[in-house]
Amino acid sequence: MQMEVGESLGNFINTNRRVPDNGLELRNDALLQHEYGHTLDSHRWGPFYLFGVGIPSAAGANWTEARADQFWLDYVAKYPF
Repeated sequence: MQMEVGESLGNFINTNRRVPDNGLELRNDALLQHEYGHTLDSHRWGPFYLFGVGIPSAAGANWTEARADQFWLDYVAKYPF
């Protein structure tokens, strides 16, 4: 089985797998939820996201990954499906 990976930059989320376009997958997909958390983080950091969060995340900084998951949880609590 291939390892699932994703990356976010601005409003764009890229993964190594095909995701149907109906938008409902976000409810049950941990990878997309996590990457959406990075998207929310990039909106906060603006042009500094790549250096402040993106590169540390790609290098394996655990704080960036936990932060992305928390941003997703905060978003869903505020705007439930």
